[in-house]
Amino acid sequence: MTKEMTIEIKKPLPIIVLTILTAVFVLEVMLGLRTTISFGDEGFHTRLAQWIAEEREIPEYVPFVGSDLERGGFHRPPLWNILEGSFFFIFGVSDVVPKVLTPFVALVLGISTFVLARKVFDEMTSFFSTIITITAPAIVTYSVLYYVDMLFTLYLNAFFLTLILAVRDKNSKYWIISSIFGSLAILTKAPGLAVFPIFGLLFIYEIAFKRKDFKFNNYLVAGVMIFLLTATFFIRNYAVYGDFLCREGYSVSENNICNIDNFENKYEFEKRTTEEGTEIDIFRFGLMNYIMFAYGSVWLIIFGLIAGVIMFIMGNKGEAKVILFAVFLTLFVFILPSSTLRAEDTSRYTLGWLPIIAVISGLYFSEAYRFIKSHEKDMAIMKFVALIVILYVGFFAYKNFSEKLIGLKPVKTFSNSFFQACNFIKQNTSEDALLLTVWSYRTAYNCQRSAVGSVADIELSKDLNYTLDVAKMLKVTHIFIQKFSLSQSEDMSEKYPISFVQFMEDNPAHFVKIYENGPPLNQCLTQGLCDGNIVYEIKY
Repeated sequence: MTKEMTIEIKKPLPIIVLTILTAVFVLEVMLGLRTTISFGDEGFHTRLAQWIAEEREIPEYVPFVGSDLERGGFHRPPLWNILEGSFFFIFGVSDVVPKVLTPFVALVLGISTFVLARKVFDEMTSFFSTIITITAPAIVTYSVLYYVDMLFTLYLNAFFLTLILAVRDKNSKYWIISSIFGSLAILTKAPGLAVFPIFGLLFIYEIAFKRKDFKFNNYLVAGVMIFLLTATFFIRNYAVYGDFLCREGYSVSENNICNIDNFENKYEFEKRTTEEGTEIDIFRFGLMNYIMFAYGSVWLIIFGLIAGVIMFIMGNKGEAKVILFAVFLTLFVFILPSSTLRAEDTSRYTLGWLPIIAVISGLYFSEAYRFIKSHEKDMAIMKFVALIVILYVGFFAYKNFSEKLIGLKPVKTFSNSFFQACNFIKQNTSEDALLLTVWSYRTAYNCQRSAVGSVADIELSKDLNYTLDVAKMLKVTHIFIQKFSLSQSEDMSEKYPISFVQFMEDNPAHFVKIYENGPPLNQCLTQGLCDGNIVYEIKY
């Protein structure tokens, strides 16, 4: 007689969630390992983390981008760069570090959303919330773009959810935990300052309507905790730059030295680049296009959000409603100014609020699932209908994730000829060389040389003496041209005017071509849409 061994899993949802999160993590890491660190600000953050690891300090001014006459201060919240730099310090400088670290932070975001949403609501709500969060297009994007935003989103979401627990349970432990996460959000990215108005609105509400239950000590402890954790950042900024924030519109002094700007331009570009796609603001981009770009299918997160807000308001106590109101109020405060910027910037600046939006959406789907399950004894078909709810969320979540991940591969792919040129630059230029190039962040990290972005007085002036004088003043040693960025236009700072390249070709005694790859320049000028690079050394 044999005994059959059976294993009963009493709570399968945590295992299912962890399996899904692990699969998402692996796919995101695989995409990162197959692509380069070359999109947008990736090069800036990675090179800065490398500098911090090597120098073991935080720079006052960004040392590898700009010139002695024009240089940006490093007054931004530093936590992500310090964290990444710490991993570089421990494991050595390697592309693998950011390519694994950023998706791992996204993995932790998913786990923390599941754990905290389960405490705030229930397990089914946390299940739906986590799946919607981790597969939202904007979250997927910044899980594979090595920016500060994923770490910021992790901290801000944890702040939101632990604050709800603190208010609901009247537990001082959660007040302390919430203030710690709020402090970390402030130290990671400027929108973390939303922590203050959220606390403020909740404080006013309790004073006005909950005076009997009001405990000032909770706010005092939270305030002291935030002050202790963030004060050194603000004090350092004031000591170095004469300003606490160094943000336009929030400066305490007009005489601050947040940035070095000792060069007066004679010429200037009219715009940055061609305004199309996500380079335009959300109004011209289209609201529905923006929702699809940042949040995915309207029938998942947006539909769930609207229904979830109604259910949340109807079924929760006043304090929770106030927190929700404060969260969305601060979201709109950040959306309105950024709505005139690029659509992708709006998505990035408001990313920290996306998980709480997903939690509210998850609340609706879990309530729908629970309602249907409660009637399965009356109608057998209801069990099947309940399964449909899970499949509905799963289908749109998978669709959002897979489409965005596939779409990100070309975004994260850059010209191989650029990296070949960088190898030449690393081997054939001095370490103190300063390269003028449109792609300054990519150059700074991949070429391991300091770079300065487009300078109108060099690129638009056709006066040889003046051009050389400006280049010498800025200490530019080389001009690094990408042929695929050539343009007939002279009004864009992220393009090279063909007239400028022709100007250098006409003055070979001062602009010595030391490297070229890709098709010949003349062919590119004739046909356009050319790959390849040119490195000119300036002879004064």
